[in-house]
Amino acid sequence: MKKQHALLALLGAMIYRDARPALPKDTTYRPKSETGGRYNLPKWDFEGNIIFARNEKEAIKRAKKRGHWRDGMTYKQIG
Repeated sequence: MKKQHALLALLGAMIYRDARPALPKDTTYRPKSETGGRYNLPKWDFEGNIIFARNEKEAIKRAKKRGHWRDGMTYKQIG
């Protein structure tokens, strides 16, 4: 009797797995810009190192986090 219940449960799980719709893998898709930027964020150039950030303050913060920042460094927005 226990084997029958186990087999029915297994069969039910297999049927349920096949019946439900498959979800897309990336549900947090955000379109990229036409210029190839990251999620429509402007590019910042830190002496050859490219950082994607919304504004100057965030760009400096991200450059420091990645080790691209030092005092007196020149940077500019390029896109």
